[in-house]
Amino acid sequence: MAEHAALRELVPHAPPMLWLRRVVAHDGDSTECEACTDDLALLRDARGFAPGYAALELAAQCVAAHARLVAARGGSPRIGLLLGARRFELRAARLAPGRLLRVRVRRVWGGETGPVSFDAELRDAASAEVLAAGRISCFTPSSDPDPTR
Repeated sequence: MAEHAALRELVPHAPPMLWLRRVVAHDGDSTECEACTDDLALLRDARGFAPGYAALELAAQCVAAHARLVAARGGSPRIGLLLGARRFELRAARLAPGRLLRVRVRRVWGGETGPVSFDAELRDAASAEVLAAGRISCFTPSSDPDPTR
């Protein structure tokens, strides 16, 4: 749970909706995070499988972590919006229970605010098999719409 606590500072979600466990690597243009299919509790079926489309939310959460890491230090994470996905290919219809995942996003264009596009990839951490890949577009407002932050 300590990993989730650190990520709560980066991603404006809390368990059971915070699906990332930790940041593995980060630079100015990309971030790689670790996740586990066991943390997808709200989507898992009776046998523990999660749908492949969970990869899109995992990528969006990794983008949120990336945006927070490149933003100026201090303050709360700003709320961003996932606008859509382009050529986002799900190579696995279901994600098996107990599977450790690596989620990597790399900024293709855009800045810290406004529209931005990322190439995203979800891999099995053990085998490096690509489970999902594509481009996602997001929008981060220049100021936080929530004045209580």
